[in-house]
Amino acid sequence: MSPLSPRAPTPRTISTARPTPRGDANAIVNDLMAEIRERKKAPPPARRLPSWARYSALIVLWAICAWFWIAPPAALLPEQRSVITPEQRHAGARLALVLHASRVDAFRARTGRLPSSATEAGISAPEINYRRLSDDVYELAIDSGTNWVFYRSNVPRQEFLGHSVDSVTGVKP
Repeated sequence: MSPLSPRAPTPRTISTARPTPRGDANAIVNDLMAEIRERKKAPPPARRLPSWARYSALIVLWAICAWFWIAPPAALLPEQRSVITPEQRHAGARLALVLHASRVDAFRARTGRLPSSATEAGISAPEINYRRLSDDVYELAIDSGTNWVFYRSNVPRQEFLGHSVDSVTGVKP
């Protein structure tokens, strides 16, 4: 017998050795290889955040929700339009006429005469209609949405305005 060849089993070794069929070993190896292939195909398991990170994120999310509930940012709220009543619109038209009348009066003080047109007086608003009634009296008119408002220069301005300023600003007289 050569030194490299395996020793011949002794009768005692044969009787105590457990026989392993070659087919069983191949089946085990094949099962292990299939399991390894399956693990390579399956996506890696999702990493979970540590519990302190989950609780911190929950607290931050709760704080943001409370902020939106208590004091929502203006960018997220729909624009709230104020409703202008016909009375306020009429009062605003009166104020506009008085302001433009001051331009006509300034022109009269500067030149000594009434302007022949609204543009000559410096009134560039197309909504304002100017009409010269005589050498000393003029009339301004504007549509307030529901009706026309007229201002004549021979009527005192305070009487013409009445409570228009209070109506526009929302102050009750």
